[in-house]
Amino acid sequence: MGADLYIMKLHKQLKKEWGPWVNKAVVIRQALDAIKQSGRGFTFNDGTPIKIDEIANTTQEIVEFFDGKQYAEGYFRDSYNEGLILGVLGGSYWRDVSKMCDKKGDMKLRQIKTFINWLEAHKVPEVEWFNTEWIKDTEGKPDGGKIKWIAEAGVDKIQAYFVDGRKEMLAFFNKALELKQPVHCSV
Repeated sequence: MGADLYIMKLHKQLKKEWGPWVNKAVVIRQALDAIKQSGRGFTFNDGTPIKIDEIANTTQEIVEFFDGKQYAEGYFRDSYNEGLILGVLGGSYWRDVSKMCDKKGDMKLRQIKTFINWLEAHKVPEVEWFNTEWIKDTEGKPDGGKIKWIAEAGVDKIQAYFVDGRKEMLAFFNKALELKQPVHCSV
């Protein structure tokens, strides 16, 4: 789950162009999964075994490739987990962003400008904050998921993730402003 933000003009164009390819690749992947689950072995005409697992993995990569194309522009996702970019900046999609949207979930240009100003004013905290404050859950107790992430990635990489995410979020909203397009917010 997460917040899905769209610049619909861009997103619809890419979805129209790449969506059919995603659908075709998904059908192929599903067929391969069914073959794999059947337990039957298949061979080429020369008797060489067909490695269904390898083909299925490649097909999944193709699905992900086409899926990435249809979300390459006009889309920003902020997951509701340890990696919630807006949360690290001190914001909330429910408390802050949803109030800037109309009943359809669209953030208009004036609100986009306001939100960009907010983002520019809120920086990613220093590394030490991640070791002392970020690792706590909503009740102030150590959060196992965050502690595990720090142990696996290192706090410097985690901070860099949020710095990069904030830059991407700013670029996304600035693109909407440049195109004079609202942002549809599915929060």
